[in-house]
Amino acid sequence: AVFDVPNRSAPGGACQIVRCRVCGLRRLDPRPSDDALPSFYGDDYYAHVGRRRTRPKQAAWDLLRDVSSGADGRHGGWKLLQPLFERIATWRFDVNVPLDERSQMVIDVGCGFGDLLLYLKSRGCCVQGVELDPAAAETAHEYGVPVHVGDLQDLELPSASVDVGILQHSLEHLAEPNRVLGELARVIRPGGSLHIAVPNGAAAGLAIEKETWAFLSNPVHFWYFDEMTLRKLLRRHDFVVERIGYRTTWVNYWTPSRTQMKSGLPLLAC
Repeated sequence: AVFDVPNRSAPGGACQIVRCRVCGLRRLDPRPSDDALPSFYGDDYYAHVGRRRTRPKQAAWDLLRDVSSGADGRHGGWKLLQPLFERIATWRFDVNVPLDERSQMVIDVGCGFGDLLLYLKSRGCCVQGVELDPAAAETAHEYGVPVHVGDLQDLELPSASVDVGILQHSLEHLAEPNRVLGELARVIRPGGSLHIAVPNGAAAGLAIEKETWAFLSNPVHFWYFDEMTLRKLLRRHDFVVERIGYRTTWVNYWTPSRTQMKSGLPLLAC
């Protein structure tokens, strides 16, 4: 065990963060039951409430994404500043999807109310969300974002039919991350990309603050990936890691990462 944490749904009112002696992955043990888990997502949970940005803030948010991700034809006057905007976006956004001239098929697993998908749809992408929380999916539908309530496998997508996959602070919530990554490996086309953001399981904040660390998110975070354990997991499903970024703060996210499917051609970093 790494340390104990209170958990009212666990036997004895407590659980532990434990670390595998073989692979080094930290995880919550025991996890809350499926029946108990919904009670930890209250009515004020961000995925239920939806967008809360003011109009000026939303406009700035869209501008930063447009310029940094290469959305041509919208803000041509800002093109010279694209390198600067890319740096700011890397710091500001956990996931920022580069936009091609052609329409892209994007799937976001654990999309919440579909904030990122709403933007990508407005920029010409075909989008599909997957979410376990019906209340979050209902909010997404109010924004016009298609969200399937259930598992990714339920969609029965054709192989190699997706250009971009997203796991934005959802991988650590999944009961079976191997199963979801295996399905994403099947549906993402060769040369496509998968963007992942997770709290860093080796963060200084977690090591020092322990059970009071803000991003422990007990008991809804089941896994605490660090760079090594996430790399191992992705290699198991034939993903090749292109880029890793850390936020150099107390939170110290492992974000944003971009992985690419193996193919018969050499992989070039974007």
